[in-house]
Amino acid sequence: MTLASGDKRLEAKHRLAHTAAKMLQIADLDTTAAWARGQGVRVPAYPKEETDPHKPNSQAAVKSRLCSVEWWDAQRTKKHRRDAEAAQIRAGNVSKEASPYASQEAVDNYQYRQTLLDAWKKNTWLISNEGDEHSLDDADREHTAAFIKFAEFMVRVNGMSAIASDDYVSADIVDALPEHMTTGKRGGALADIQELTVFESADPESWVGVFFTLTTPSRFHRYSTRNNGKLKLNDKYDASKTPADARDWLQETWKLTQTTWKRKTKHIRPIDGYGFRMDETHHDGVSHYHYAIWVKAKDAQRAVEIFYNKALRGAHTDRLTKKGECVYGLARDATERGATERRLSFKIMTSAAGMVSYMVKYITKGLTGADWDDLQAGVPSDQTIIKIMARKSVWGLRQYAFWNAPSVMAWRELRRITDVQENPLLESARQAAHGKDWKAYTEINGGAACSARNRPIRMMRESKQDAETATDAHNQYGEVINQVRGLLVDGAEIRTRLKDWYLLNIGSLNKLLVQKFLRESDTKKSDLAPTFSDDIQGVIDQAKTQGKLHKLAERAGIVMFSPPPLPLWAVHRPSDSDSLEQLPTLKKSEVMRHE
Repeated sequence: MTLASGDKRLEAKHRLAHTAAKMLQIADLDTTAAWARGQGVRVPAYPKEETDPHKPNSQAAVKSRLCSVEWWDAQRTKKHRRDAEAAQIRAGNVSKEASPYASQEAVDNYQYRQTLLDAWKKNTWLISNEGDEHSLDDADREHTAAFIKFAEFMVRVNGMSAIASDDYVSADIVDALPEHMTTGKRGGALADIQELTVFESADPESWVGVFFTLTTPSRFHRYSTRNNGKLKLNDKYDASKTPADARDWLQETWKLTQTTWKRKTKHIRPIDGYGFRMDETHHDGVSHYHYAIWVKAKDAQRAVEIFYNKALRGAHTDRLTKKGECVYGLARDATERGATERRLSFKIMTSAAGMVSYMVKYITKGLTGADWDDLQAGVPSDQTIIKIMARKSVWGLRQYAFWNAPSVMAWRELRRITDVQENPLLESARQAAHGKDWKAYTEINGGAACSARNRPIRMMRESKQDAETATDAHNQYGEVINQVRGLLVDGAEIRTRLKDWYLLNIGSLNKLLVQKFLRESDTKKSDLAPTFSDDIQGVIDQAKTQGKLHKLAERAGIVMFSPPPLPLWAVHRPSDSDSLEQLPTLKKSEVMRHE
């Protein structure tokens, strides 16, 4: 980017923030938010009536965002990347004949940003209020490796299948289904729903696994495929649609399906179930979703029928804007040629474990990049995963999600507790987590298909305390910062995070030390020799060696931690070793930044 273009971008973000501030003075928030959406950015949803201005995404917080230069800069950067990738898709540069999944420009941009992020992590330290110091790069490498994510994912899905396998539908009932609905490549379609009446004779409490594949309407795809495998331009393609719009369509379809499944009236019973979904991309960068769902055998036919009803919905069943315009679908989507066979397909699994084995190829591709078609074509898996991650970064996609499963964050907190607990429920859950037994953990924590609010083991969060005023800390938009502190076990607070962690960037510290050195020349009170000198980097290295980096930060004017409050709880303290395994996973809400 040239200096001139950078200056124009700087002027644009200031101009947009200034315009939003002026509009809020003469108009209401709804009008200003609508104008901001017209600029191509996403404004967070906010309540109609203001109850607490410090709640996340309150009206006051949204107003602060609209008037923030930094917020506009981040939003415009995201929009620029997406507009550039959308142009690459329209130009035909994202396909299996060019660059599958993501354009080469998006991949290069992603790798460049990862290089900057890696450099920032190597120059950043984790510091606790008890004096612990760890490199963020080392901690991140140990906790976010791809094989760790893959291993945890497999533990969870294998535990899910083990729950259903204890009472799976009998084999003779599954064998009565047509072969293409169980082992065939095509799977079942809308016309095959009537075949599911065989489950009426099954044990009502038995489970059955249904594998769904949901694809978007043709208007989201730049290309279509000929019978010989060659690509051709799709005459139904809507150039205004992007993979982000396709994601919204898929998520809205699933949201409508879940809502109908959970509906309970005098004459309709809710459908109990649990499972997970994976995001897989077509060669043109547009997602399609695979769902592994376990439901009661008595509800199998109704569950599939409802899913088809939402996948083939027309405009009359979509959520509408104030102007009455369809948001997520068009009427022609329901009657599109081939929609009843290809929009949604399903397979009935012959065993509970068969669901996991069927999904392994999608799991490995999404998390490791390994794909059989790519391997046959001689494309290394490391190149595939880079393209998948670049696409995910550009469009803000979530690779996988679980439905009606217990909290994995609570599972991770339980694995941090190393000592035996007096609470029998907590101890049994702790043993299940350390034994990597997701089935036992699920049964202890409310069982399968239990709603999150009814589970006995949940996360405990508290508002972060400001180091200087000892009151609730707020972010730059005035929202209270909530941080994870432990677990709620049958309403009792169990604290597992006894340390406060702070991110200290060496570059920021260096700048502050230089400013401090220019203002102050007295070094007699310093516990580092010397604290401020011409060799600033030498001072930082010395502080690292002596384990006094946090003290050096305080000398530079960074107030990190307030005095610890007296404990109001009586639980056994987890082991606080200095190993990186004890470090929590930091989120933005848990980090106190120094401006």
